[in-house]
Amino acid sequence: MRKRKRWYITFDEARIDVVALVEKSKIVGFSLNLSINVGDEKFDVIRWDTAHGYLHRHEFWKTTKTIREKQYESLPLNLAFREFYNDLKNNWGNYVKRWKDAQKNT
Repeated sequence: MRKRKRWYITFDEARIDVVALVEKSKIVGFSLNLSINVGDEKFDVIRWDTAHGYLHRHEFWKTTKTIREKQYESLPLNLAFREFYNDLKNNWGNYVKRWKDAQKNT
């Protein structure tokens, strides 16, 4: 039986929304989305997910297109989830800065 687990982590102006699909104690799909609040609006900054049937990311300061990461495709999803979850928790400020810098240049 597949279970959907959801939680979030908030920082000053940012938030990581987590969705993990778990089956038999293993992650079989996930979405890790970092967003930022600017005034009354919310903007996505970066997302790692498996929504298209493969592991990929979106860097919203660059493009809305998916970026396929072939070097991670052989990585078990449990490990990929942990790696990218920790990356977002530890580096959220760097990603927000990239997004803000890109907004200045548009």
